[in-house]
Amino acid sequence: MQQTHSTMPIYCPPCAGRLPLFSLCCQSASGSSPAGHPHTHTHTRRQEGKSAAMKTLAKRQRSKSVHEARSHRASRKESATSSHSAPSPASSHTLAAASDTAATCSATASVTDDREPCKSALLVLSTCHAVMAGLVYRKEKFYIKFSVKRHVGRVNSVAVTERYIASSGVDERVFLFTNKAEERLTAAARKKIREAGDPLAVRLADLGSIVPPSEVTALVFADGSQHLLCGCSDGQLLIYRCRDWSVSTTLTVHEKAVVGLAVHPGSHGSLAVTVGEDRVIAVLDLLKAKLLTKWKYNPSLAAAGSLSRRSEDDAQEQAQRPSVFASAREVPVGVLFSPQGTRLVIFSRFSFVVYEASVMKPICSLRCANPQPPDEMHRLAFFSETELIVGTEVGALKVCRIEGTPDKPLNMTARLVPISVTYPESVRAAAAALLATPVKVDMETRLKNPLRHINRVKALQVQGSTIFSIDSSGIVIAWNARTTAEDRLSLQYVTSANFQGRVTGMELYPLPV
Repeated sequence: MQQTHSTMPIYCPPCAGRLPLFSLCCQSASGSSPAGHPHTHTHTRRQEGKSAAMKTLAKRQRSKSVHEARSHRASRKESATSSHSAPSPASSHTLAAASDTAATCSATASVTDDREPCKSALLVLSTCHAVMAGLVYRKEKFYIKFSVKRHVGRVNSVAVTERYIASSGVDERVFLFTNKAEERLTAAARKKIREAGDPLAVRLADLGSIVPPSEVTALVFADGSQHLLCGCSDGQLLIYRCRDWSVSTTLTVHEKAVVGLAVHPGSHGSLAVTVGEDRVIAVLDLLKAKLLTKWKYNPSLAAAGSLSRRSEDDAQEQAQRPSVFASAREVPVGVLFSPQGTRLVIFSRFSFVVYEASVMKPICSLRCANPQPPDEMHRLAFFSETELIVGTEVGALKVCRIEGTPDKPLNMTARLVPISVTYPESVRAAAAALLATPVKVDMETRLKNPLRHINRVKALQVQGSTIFSIDSSGIVIAWNARTTAEDRLSLQYVTSANFQGRVTGMELYPLPV
């Protein structure tokens, strides 16, 4: 029995032999002295030294990672504090990236612009009659594509992208539709359509509706077809995920309704600007869902060293006319980025301010000294980085050349310059006779192809060198813009259509040909 007990420790698991206590038991059971087996103690000491060294290295790595994490958190806290204390949003990483893109695009835009006219486009209209309609522009003509009635009451705004169309109304609902090319066409059929110059088919299918907590007054798709931004009447900005149409982010931005919403074209849907009825302009980082900066709208640039330009003739003429629409605190009604994202314009009924997008500082402003009803501005559009087109109350299109720098902003109180309009030979005689007579609203609103606008301009869209304008009576006109030898913008009439409805807005999406 004793021999059995003396041999049992030899067949124990090998891991047990690593313990010092087990080695002592083996030595006493075999009757040998510790000095007879020095290699056992040496092996044990080496393993203990290795394990201690590994533990020390692990502790050092953990302490190093903890120190790095603490320093990283401290640096983030300092950057966040500096971004909140600075008056300009240029300290944000998102705005810095967008600024770099804007600077690159501005260098590209300085080259001579040789844009081609638009060949094919989809125009989505919103009306006061709860109707959303689609017009296709191709071969220099307008064709009605669809007309749907889903809302109860006025349609506030529409948004269109490659895959979706969205509309919001006073019924506090947002209706969703699909908008994509016909997938069942064969390669031969697609080639035949392209050779004929026709656009691919637009398929419109109802996807249902979503119900935000309040009325949606502004709609914009961000980052292609990934997210839908909804500006609400309670001052909130809702971000819907287009994958499942669920609310991903809710931001409380304004104290009153959101009246304008724009996404920076070079930020991939990460930078947005909103304006509200509380006269607040807010710059938002959509990726981090936080407010970068905000300020009150002020059309007067009282900056040191600012320039002022006003002709004496205009000053005398303006002084003779009484002011009937002057407002001490003008409320902005819209916001718009330039095509390359280098400029940002905020406009009200009788004034606008152009900002440099890289630093969000004003570079140019225009304000009517004695505003009159015909001077009221309803829609603006950038034709280029330095030319701004304005649609007025009486249906006239005017242009303003943007000048000034953030260091020396330019104050302008002179009137806008009307854009000269020419007509092709086929309608030149009729246009000359029509322009020589006063506006007859009852007669011109019934024309199939009107030659001019007779009411306030409700929307302006620019695609290539083609400008699309529509007024509140439903007259939509396509113009081809060009620059004359005197470096002035001129419009040539292309075609027109009469929608015969009270239009509230229009959005454009270029169709592939």
